[in-house]
Amino acid sequence: MNPQYTDTLGNLPFEDDRQRELEDALTAMVAEVSRRPLPVSRVTRLLSMGALPLKLFGTRTSSFLRQLVVRDEERKALMAKSSEIKQALQVLHTMGYLRGVAAKAGQLLAAWPDLAPPKVCELLDSLHFQAPPLNEALVEAQLEAELGAAPEDIFADFDWQPCAAASIGQVHRATLKSGERVAVKIQYPGIARTIRSDLANLRTIMYPLRLTHDWRNLMARIQDIEETVGRECDYRAEADFTERAREALATMDGVVVPRVHRALSTERVLVTDWLEGRHLAAWMARSPSPDTRTRAIETILRASARLFYEERFVWADPSPGNVVFLDSGEIGLLDFGCCLIIDDDDWALTKTCAKAFHHGGLPSDLELAQACDMDEADMKRRPELIPMVRSFVAWLWEPLQTKGAVHLDEAYFRRGVELLKELTRKRLTRAKPFNTWTNRFYVGLRALFFRLDAPADYERIHREELGRLQP
Repeated sequence: MNPQYTDTLGNLPFEDDRQRELEDALTAMVAEVSRRPLPVSRVTRLLSMGALPLKLFGTRTSSFLRQLVVRDEERKALMAKSSEIKQALQVLHTMGYLRGVAAKAGQLLAAWPDLAPPKVCELLDSLHFQAPPLNEALVEAQLEAELGAAPEDIFADFDWQPCAAASIGQVHRATLKSGERVAVKIQYPGIARTIRSDLANLRTIMYPLRLTHDWRNLMARIQDIEETVGRECDYRAEADFTERAREALATMDGVVVPRVHRALSTERVLVTDWLEGRHLAAWMARSPSPDTRTRAIETILRASARLFYEERFVWADPSPGNVVFLDSGEIGLLDFGCCLIIDDDDWALTKTCAKAFHHGGLPSDLELAQACDMDEADMKRRPELIPMVRSFVAWLWEPLQTKGAVHLDEAYFRRGVELLKELTRKRLTRAKPFNTWTNRFYVGLRALFFRLDAPADYERIHREELGRLQP
């Protein structure tokens, strides 16, 4: 079984029999998902997602009723934790089976403390790089279809057990005939069609909002998501982004972007250099010193800021699964599938806002309205929007405007979660399409730095990189 799953379950205070029961259930679930073909039908996917809330409600209700007849508080606590982990398994099963947009939703949920129970988040976090994998036969067929030859004719060695499996594809270790060690990323067969089905379902679900003032903006954002995620399914585009990031960061100490092997990369297969190291959880388990963790935060922040300000390059998925801590002490940045190059019009607004932040302030109400794709009539109709957006933006930029070392602790994140919940409750979610990805970039980095759990001088790093701002 995936060791991350086992570690998560092992941290629960259950007796051995209950522990084995949970591990057996998870093993069976992973095996089942690995064997089942990816569902591509709109109806099948919609029904699968629609059934999940009912399953979760049933699990919570059953646990609540059982706890009513138990007097021992310790036993009640164990029952509550058992219910929580069962819900996590139900979510992991559905999202692992559906993959695509559904798995990405699970990844986003896991990145935010307090949006889901901790143990649910821990298992959902595995969707970043340890989702249930495809079986060997499907992997071999996909490789041969894309590369035009059997794996043994291309690779001196190929590990059929994936070292990473996420929402769109999975990664295998391999060795080329030349002796070079490489990572082979293989797209799940049919995943592009499943994503189109999910987004078509999203349009259907959103259709009752067509008479609202936000409908035009909502459709523009969904169209942008369709284009961006559709591009993510073309590994040739990811190869382009990877090479651009590698070139932009070539002179920066402490960070590595893997080299792309173009001759072996296609629309559905991407081959890059193998980076030997550990992902976040395994690296943190080795108890790195606070100074080491601070250096890691500042290295990742500097690299991402340099891409942003020099290249207009948004690395929109800075998740724990896309950062590897190398044995050399350097940090490897992976997975440049979900990326964006900001266009001229949006860059002009971005520059204006960045300069306001740099001088310790916030953008004007009009500039915030532009970022929310609003005009003056919209501002008058929804006067409560701008103050709420201002509060959330202030939270996002607080570490970058505070001089000296800042520790992104739980209290900081709780404030952000509450602001996000309030914006959602009041349906204050309007934004220009590109902000879908910049917000994911900003929040994803803060979630990553929160887990690194160390102080860092965010303001200094940001100020230095802002000096590279592209005209």
